[in-house]
Amino acid sequence: MFSLVGSLAGFAVVAHKDVVLAVLASAAGLGGLTLVFLGLVVSTFQSLGVVTPEVKSRYRRLGLLVTGDFMIGLLSVGAATWWLIDLGTLGGLYTLAVVAFLVQVVGLAAATALVVWRLMWGV
Repeated sequence: MFSLVGSLAGFAVVAHKDVVLAVLASAAGLGGLTLVFLGLVVSTFQSLGVVTPEVKSRYRRLGLLVTGDFMIGLLSVGAATWWLIDLGTLGGLYTLAVVAFLVQVVGLAAATALVVWRLMWGV
């Protein structure tokens, strides 16, 4: 499963490689889920018909938020992949992959709430 590289005050410490592999797989999976939400926004936007520019602007902003979250996921996947290819010699990539993944999770939660709110209640 995963390799323990030591202990820190009695707690097991997981190897960086295992963390990066988990981030890579999770970020790729969340990226797919993000594309589902983007598809909902785009299909709703296209089916709006004749509405005020303000309504269309709300869906454009929502689409930009979801697209931005997807791009952050790509950044996380790219950093994790590069870290694995480079065998971890660039330590900044590890931090970038993990931080980008955490931002992706928060962004996906926000995008999910906004998409559901706008599609269900039309706000």
